[in-house]
Amino acid sequence: ISGDATASFFAVEVSGDCQVSCKKGARIPIFELSLEADWKVELKVAKAVVEAKGRFLIPEFSSEDDPQVTVINDSNFPEYTSEGFRELARHLQKEVEVQVWPELQRLLQVDFVEAL
Repeated sequence: ISGDATASFFAVEVSGDCQVSCKKGARIPIFELSLEADWKVELKVAKAVVEAKGRFLIPEFSSEDDPQVTVINDSNFPEYTSEGFRELARHLQKEVEVQVWPELQRLLQVDFVEAL
């Protein structure tokens, strides 16, 4: 994410099956996984930090299909949060969907498979 924003993932849960077969010297990964992860984006604004958070749900990630993701944005803000900070947090949540999810998808579809 642009600027001084930082995205992080935590509480990652992965379940499912994975195996690697070899055919004519080529590795063929076969997997069917379910992934869930909480995410947080922090943006430094002057002396304050705006935080947006939520959860990614990927119920089926397999070697045969592209992962389908559900992004859940946490819209619970403390009462004292100004409308300007709430709007900025909502903007950060949209940026997660636009910028972070495609990078995560590439990481899963390319880097994860190559690492197998």
